Amino acid sequence: MSGQPVDQSQSQAETPFKPRRRLWLMRHGAVRYFSSDRQGPNWHQAELTPEGQTQCEAARIYFSGETFDRVLTSSLPRTRQTAERVVPGAHLTSDPDLREIEPAHPELILEKSQGDPVRLELMMKKALGPPLGPNDQFMHGELLSDFRTRVTGGIQRLIDDPSWNQALVVVHSVVLRVLLAEFLQAPLDLVPHLEQDAGCINLVEICGTRHPLVRLINYTPALPRKDGLKASTLEMYVDEWKKSAFQAQSQALKD
Repeated sequence: MSGQPVDQSQSQAETPFKPRRRLWLMRHGAVRYFSSDRQGPNWHQAELTPEGQTQCEAARIYFSGETFDRVLTSSLPRTRQTAERVVPGAHLTSDPDLREIEPAHPELILEKSQGDPVRLELMMKKALGPPLGPNDQFMHGELLSDFRTRVTGGIQRLIDDPSWNQALVVVHSVVLRVLLAEFLQAPLDLVPHLEQDAGCINLVEICGTRHPLVRLINYTPALPRKDGLKASTLEMYVDEWKKSAFQAQSQALKD
């Protein structure tokens, strides 16, 4: 993504420095992908839980007094619901290229795990490695290289728009991890080491050809000390799955 340095002489010539534009990157509030009354995960239409709504309210208070020139979401409802609560009344636009990474269809996931709950649990926990490279697939679905191309393309379109000085982008966990790795000029193998808790906020500052400046990562206004957060996002998904009808479906396939 642009915002990278070109050469040292040009960088030094940019004096006085232009003010950096502030790009706030937020993960949507908490949702539930698995439930006792569904036969599969609800990856696309999941909506905010009461906990997620509380996280949005904390973010609204955190951002009170701030003005955003652009508020951008993905095409999935949970990001729009989050943005509507965090910046009430703001004009929202969406970019489907910023949607979350796509796993395989649930039936294919069950087939690949051979209906074995232990295999399925390991598949979910290891969906992001480590290790992780461009040729890896997310739960037998989207290729990491394809995913990285579409999400970096989406954020680059926003960066190329000169009309804003402060923007808020509300998207998803893996989207944010990949974008942060790009801004840090790090390989994909960094992605599994970057947690993005529900409702978290990141800040990246952008200024022309100068390198992006990552000022804040995974700050959660509702839980600033991360009280009670003992599991990773993927581990929490596994716990949801264990209590859901999806587990019963996988067991039935095994039997």
